[in-house]
Amino acid sequence: MARFCRGHDAFISGIHPYASTPYNQAVDQINKILSDPEDDALLSNTDTQLYFISDGRPSDFTYWTNQTNVGEIQTRENLIKWSTSDDFESEQRYLDIVNGRVQPTSEEEGIILQNAMENGISSSGQDVENIWSVGIGNGASLEHLESIATDKGSAIVVVDDSQIVDLLSKTVSGQLQGNLLDDNGGDAQWVDHITIDGEIYYYNKVNGDVTTSDGAKISDHSLAQIDTNHGKLTINFENGHYDYQACNVVGHQQEKLDVTVIDADGDTTNSEVTIDIRDRAPEFISVGDADKTHGTDANGMPTEDTASFDVAEQEVGVLVGQVEAFDPDGSDTIKYELSGGDADLFRVDSNSGEIWLKDGVKLDHSTQQTYQLEVSASDGVDTDTTQVILNVTENHAPTSSPVQGFAQMEDLPINKVTVVFDHSNSMTRTLTVKIPWVVRQPHRKLNRELTKQLLRYIPWLKT
Repeated sequence: MARFCRGHDAFISGIHPYASTPYNQAVDQINKILSDPEDDALLSNTDTQLYFISDGRPSDFTYWTNQTNVGEIQTRENLIKWSTSDDFESEQRYLDIVNGRVQPTSEEEGIILQNAMENGISSSGQDVENIWSVGIGNGASLEHLESIATDKGSAIVVVDDSQIVDLLSKTVSGQLQGNLLDDNGGDAQWVDHITIDGEIYYYNKVNGDVTTSDGAKISDHSLAQIDTNHGKLTINFENGHYDYQACNVVGHQQEKLDVTVIDADGDTTNSEVTIDIRDRAPEFISVGDADKTHGTDANGMPTEDTASFDVAEQEVGVLVGQVEAFDPDGSDTIKYELSGGDADLFRVDSNSGEIWLKDGVKLDHSTQQTYQLEVSASDGVDTDTTQVILNVTENHAPTSSPVQGFAQMEDLPINKVTVVFDHSNSMTRTLTVKIPWVVRQPHRKLNRELTKQLLRYIPWLKT
């Protein structure tokens, strides 16, 4: 079974029960998944964890020298295709193994399995942060599981599948990975005990469990998860692989681990590991950021932050815009503040980052078209700032004045009267035109007719 985790999502790629345990099929399946264009979109820009779970030793080498069974020949070819002659003592030895003329040694089996996993992943173009190789039951071989885990992972054997849920919950990737055996010479075998914050955690090589100094068991297998003063440490005592996840800290902090390992002769070696924890400042999210969640560029680095909003003139107490910051330390208490030359005209909601025009303040486009603010985001210790540009837009129509006037009708005959009105949107008032019924008695009929025509063609006039 191959299992992948992407962020907080996961999927089981397949479960295929067999009487045998063909590791080569699982390796090919992993390569197929990682090379699939549809899965590429899901895996890109994510923290990818790979889980290889088996309940027995690999059956791939059982009939390695079989020259007649098509299935066994295919198994041999599927595994050895990821290796080259440089991986073996000689070209001839490589050819003998490729063609099934000789049985690989235990060391050569490990080389073949590790090459298959490493090259199967690298040929896909994907990057896998951690490989967890898990064996279930007494039939599982830690020796072969370590080869599958490669140098990027950790191999673990549990008694039965009831321990799988607890095991997987401890393998969520943190911020720092390493190996406690790397600094203790090439013959280091396993971690005997580790001291953290004054508490000692012992690994029982025979029973395979981990206990504290008072005898309390914290894990039934070699993988243990330990809460520290400033985070969470997951360590595999069997091979020294560890994963550290820091909590949200105030100021820069340190974790110190006193490690005692066992070498090939049974002697113990002591070392100290120091983990520096940096308290990082919030990061504003800008339009140009490649990562709109964390406010970073395509390489995960912080960016120069700016924001721009439009605000209509002559408005009072309106919402101008909103800024947002992300705290990489996981804080949920980011506070926003305003500063800058124009800060006295605006206010910011300290919790949401909403920027408002203060009550009683009106902006005038004809007087000033832009305003500048500086907004800061703080997690209580560290602060990030962003520059905010506010553009004032025109918001009012030209004001129209009342139309007043009169016309004196002369005694001359009137052939035509032309009335022209401004029909633009700025004419927001009703124009009242009064035409006298009688200017001179002889023209009473004419005046009535003129009024009738005006009302006919311009019905919105009030008379």
